Amino acid sequence: MGYLTTFTVYNDHCDEIPKNAKEFADMIHKACSSHKVTSLPIAQTICQKTRHANDKTFYALAGNTVVEMNYFSQDTINMMKANPEFFKEILNDMAYHLRELRREYKETYPPKTKKK
Repeated sequence: MGYLTTFTVYNDHCDEIPKNAKEFADMIHKACSSHKVTSLPIAQTICQKTRHANDKTFYALAGNTVVEMNYFSQDTINMMKANPEFFKEILNDMAYHLRELRREYKETYPPKTKKK
């Protein structure tokens, strides 16, 4: 397996991409090997850290923000310390969605009962 890099492009500025296609492609290529969160000036693009394809990485997108939500990530811990109220809001939202997904999963795939 290889590595994956997640990008978020703010759609309000995506018209900048074709106007600066070569420069944008070069920036994307460079970000893929940086292993750090990077902001690109074209289309207000945010590049998340490159992760190994075996890693399970979770992001929350809200309020024109994308944040990594992983217990093993120093970026997540730093965000929690810098913005504890926002962090708690994201945690609560994630907990709600997980509960609803678990409920939906149980309804869709109920446990099989053993025959006596």
